[in-house]
Amino acid sequence: MLITAFVYPFFGMKSYNCTHVCPFGSIQEFVARCVSYKLKMKPTTVKRLDMFRQVPWAILMLCLWTGVWFDWIEY
Repeated sequence: MLITAFVYPFFGMKSYNCTHVCPFGSIQEFVARCVSYKLKMKPTTVKRLDMFRQVPWAILMLCLWTGVWFDWIEY
């Protein structure tokens, strides 16, 4: 899996890992082919959802770098 994640983008297959290897990406690809319509969202909704994604990521990275949750985040 690591080989596909790092080598395939060099050969122009940027989304191969997300659509074929990752189970969630495969499910999304399958559902996208089954549904014939797309949902439309307002730009403000897209911005809010993007912030909802970025803020927890920033908090997790800050906690990881400062060592606050190091034992909890350890893989």
